[in-house]
Amino acid sequence: MEYGSVVRDIRESKQIKMEDVTDDVISQPFLSRFERGQSDISLNRFDHLLKQLHLTPAEFFGLSEQVDDNQTPDAPYFGYFHDFFLTPEIISNPALLRQRLTQIKKLEVITHVEYQKRPSRWHLISWRGAQSCLNHLYLHVDPSKVISIDTSPVQSYLLGLTTWTAIDILLFGYFAEYMTPDFKMQLLTLVMKHIPKSSLLGSWDHFLLSIVFASFQQFMVDQQFPFAHDTLGIMKKLSTHFDNTNYEIILLFMNGWYHYDLEKGERKDAIREMENAISIMTILHHDDDADDLHKLKQQITGTDPTTITSDISL
Repeated sequence: MEYGSVVRDIRESKQIKMEDVTDDVISQPFLSRFERGQSDISLNRFDHLLKQLHLTPAEFFGLSEQVDDNQTPDAPYFGYFHDFFLTPEIISNPALLRQRLTQIKKLEVITHVEYQKRPSRWHLISWRGAQSCLNHLYLHVDPSKVISIDTSPVQSYLLGLTTWTAIDILLFGYFAEYMTPDFKMQLLTLVMKHIPKSSLLGSWDHFLLSIVFASFQQFMVDQQFPFAHDTLGIMKKLSTHFDNTNYEIILLFMNGWYHYDLEKGERKDAIREMENAISIMTILHHDDDADDLHKLKQQITGTDPTTITSDISL
């Protein structure tokens, strides 16, 4: 297997220009020779190239139909995005919140400077990610500093993909709040055509579960019931593909919610479905997930009057 040709196919399928992944470590002439099979590449330079493409080793070897025996963490291949996600612990702790705000302010400057020096699509997406993270932090610190963000470059990038990898799923989830229901449904349909083999899941499993469930919540809250129905079908396919108990439990809860809203005269069975999902989560000792589903059920049934938000946890 010529790894260079695999790199070229992946790069072109993601519409990434050669000059956007070359630098002082891998020059454009060298990358051109490597992609044509005319040059070998060292392990360190190859790992650097994968990071420039934001492609994990497991995904590369899977796409080249090889087996990767290394259990390399995904985060180093995702650029700054592993720093942009906020946990409930950070949001609820003023000291951690201020600390993260200082960190993200610096990253916003860094990503902006990187984009100015080299205005590639990835640098623009990274800058938008930092801006979005700052917005989320300012919502809790100083809402007057929240700014409008143009995420059309991200959406255009995702819509044009012919090969999806974990970084693309991560971007979908991270920027999903800026997408209309129609566009989100369009991307969900596209993603279903690119699910990797079960042996090469990497981060897809967790990412997709969060994205599909959060999308379903948005569709239900907005009363986009045809989209919600289609999302149920997607979750069923994912449950079969991944053979993951969590998918089956969330699907059970989703079915209950869907029937609760659409079959107002027969709500007892719908409530029972949601309660069964919560009970299974509790039995499996997934206490945080069980608590989240319990709160959501209370919001659905009106016991808890607070607004349902479709946050994505990645």
